[in-house]
Amino acid sequence: MKAIQSEGIRILAMMCYPTNPGADITIGGGEIRAIEILKRWQSWGIGVETLETEPSPSKVLKADYDIYAVSLPCKGYNTLALFLNAVVLMVKNLWISFSLRNRVNAIVAFNSTFINVAPAWLLSRLLRKPFVVGFQISSYAPSFSESYKIKRQEGESILHSLWLSFFARLTIGLAKSASAVYCLSQPIADMLKILGFAEERLHINGMGLNLETIDKVPEEEKEYDAIFLGRVEKHKGIKELLDAWEMVLKKNPEARLVIVGAGDYLEEAKHRVNKANINSSIKFTGFISGEERFSYLKRSKVLLYPSRIKEGWGLSIAEALACGLPVVCSDNPVFRTIFGDCTSAHFTPVGDEESLAQVLLSLLEDQTRLEKYGETSKAYARQFDWDSIARRELEVLIACIRK
Repeated sequence: MKAIQSEGIRILAMMCYPTNPGADITIGGGEIRAIEILKRWQSWGIGVETLETEPSPSKVLKADYDIYAVSLPCKGYNTLALFLNAVVLMVKNLWISFSLRNRVNAIVAFNSTFINVAPAWLLSRLLRKPFVVGFQISSYAPSFSESYKIKRQEGESILHSLWLSFFARLTIGLAKSASAVYCLSQPIADMLKILGFAEERLHINGMGLNLETIDKVPEEEKEYDAIFLGRVEKHKGIKELLDAWEMVLKKNPEARLVIVGAGDYLEEAKHRVNKANINSSIKFTGFISGEERFSYLKRSKVLLYPSRIKEGWGLSIAEALACGLPVVCSDNPVFRTIFGDCTSAHFTPVGDEESLAQVLLSLLEDQTRLEKYGETSKAYARQFDWDSIARRELEVLIACIRK
């Protein structure tokens, strides 16, 4: 990386979300990916400044590059609150971005939300500097009506689906002019081609794992029969997960589930558990980072990941495999593309809680098969490496700057 260090390059990374102020911190795979890459870029001599939403994921994960954290005014996850937060965020983003105009060589919107893409696009036009966009989900559609249909299938309300679909169309229009597009997977690249993106600007790169950190976490006695790791949100399939768990308890009353993560569905999920009187079988940890995250995985037997949305990759799945767990996840094209060759990954129809329960029960009944799957999982996960991903994306970015 010596040649890159001499470039004196400085970038502005945009990673904002119209989140719920005052809620528990929640960091998903997209934020983890951006921070892992930015940490490496900084260590290789690239100047990094980030524009984020408060509470800042970079601060939580102890990054030491320059961070501008924007606070939001409205609490709640309803459509009006999200809309007002988005407006405030757009104004603040534009103001901060423009104030940094003479200090950066390029702008990177690490996720494809409108509040990141729009300021990056405008700043790029005003300053004649390149901007790059990262697409992390595969749920964009060629028309407003198709986009709306997808959002409704993912469990969003009518009003929220209309709002999201409208801004999705605007985002696609702006992102087409990006100098380059980072795609987490082949299905995302295929989707963007259909939407009219130039193929030569699409770069597929995926995610990595902190394998050294994972390997340092000691193996422990299994405490939980199943684990969910990720954002506790309705579209992540938490409702189906809880329905499936009630079915599991009918066959295996002693089973235990741990839900690791936070999100806008957390309190409702806890309420459902209380109402069903199954508190003793489920533990909610809230958001956890670092080695403790992997400790919970290693103390569990199977990862359940019944996401309803068209995901972009599946970091939780890869981390579970690296910790030696078999996985039961929803059957979508991205998961099939990345993990379909792993014999310890099992796929169930989206929204089918009965299949989820049946596959889990069959795995728990055979300890020998669980142990065999553990070795298979670990071997499969060794291919995912953050350093190689960060280098490839930096090469793309530098090529855009030079051009």
